[in-house]
Amino acid sequence: MKCEKKKMTYNIEQARIDMNSISSDSSLSDKMLEVSAIITRLMSEEVNEGDLPIIVGGLSLEIFTESKYTTHDIDFLTSASGKTKEILSEIGFVHEEQIFI
Repeated sequence: MKCEKKKMTYNIEQARIDMNSISSDSSLSDKMLEVSAIITRLMSEEVNEGDLPIIVGGLSLEIFTESKYTTHDIDFLTSASGKTKEILSEIGFVHEEQIFI
């Protein structure tokens, strides 16, 4: 008998739990990376690999410079911006003009 692997799925409820469990003691950049990972993991359940969000802008520079440059926001580039907006809203971000808070 062949044993089939069950596909593990990541969902909005689990993402909300993970968002709430981000340590307040973590640095801002670590928090932003954790949020980015949660968003990317949710997106990977919904879109093709080529449509996954890519961190650009200040956070990418902060990662590259090992925090010698700092930022206070996350910028994503994705061809699935509609799905990204939907997911951000579902996990608790509020859309105000061009940004999510």
